[in-house]
Order: sequence, then C-alpha cells, then structure tokens
Amino acid sequence: MEPIVARLSARQTLWGICNWAAAYNIGYSFFIVAEGQVTPVVFEDHGSSNGRFQNGVSVLTELVNPSISRDGLTLSATNAGRGAGDCGEKGEWVWDGERFQLLRYGRLDTCRGIVASEWPVIYRANRE
Repeated sequence: MEPIVARLSARQTLWGICNWAAAYNIGYSFFIVAEGQVTPVVFEDHGSSNGRFQNGVSVLTELVNPSISRDGLTLSATNAGRGAGDCGEKGEWVWDGERFQLLRYGRLDTCRGIVASEWPVIYRANRE
C-alpha cells in the first residue's frame, strides 16, 4: 500500500503508513514530521470499538480505510464491519493548525444493509 503524504504547513508534513491489510479493511498509522521530529497522531473517536483512552478521552492510534482531502487538511476513515460495508464506524477529522480535530463520527453496530452515508451520527462538531 502506498503511503499517504500531505503538507500541513511550511514546516509540517503528514505521513500515513500502512500497518496491515485484510480482505476489505486497511489500517494506517499517521505521523507528523516537523523539523526532524516525528510525532504520532491520535484521533479522538467518541467510543470506537478500536479506541483506547488517553488522558480520559477515547482515541484511535490508527485509521481504517483512510482517505485525505485534496488540500490535505481533512482525513476520513471508514472501518467496515463486513465486506458489504453496511455496518461499522466512520469518522472525519480536520487539521486546525495544531492537531486533527474530530468533525464527525458515526457508527452502526448491527449489519442491516444500510449504506455508510446513512449510519447514525454520534458526534458532529460545529465547524467555524
């Protein structure tokens, strides 16, 4: 799998590296490289089944099936619960100049033939 690379600022570059690949899901870890320093990126997730707690907040340390916007400032991910893609989790995070902020997070735990765009939204930020 190809790495995901995006320029976040004149000094910061986002790198996404594939950790694993399965039948219909691909997992990536993300890092910000700035002035020779490499910092792992964590993504707030509001209770993902794959999340862990860090400083009292549920976070992901990798994204499944990630994609990035043209400007490189918004990451999206959809973790399919099965090959049909009719259950799972999806999120969207936007770069605010310092970190990726959760913009939207949705989840459907029971596979029912419902497309991802129709899954319940658990969290939606006010975008300014």
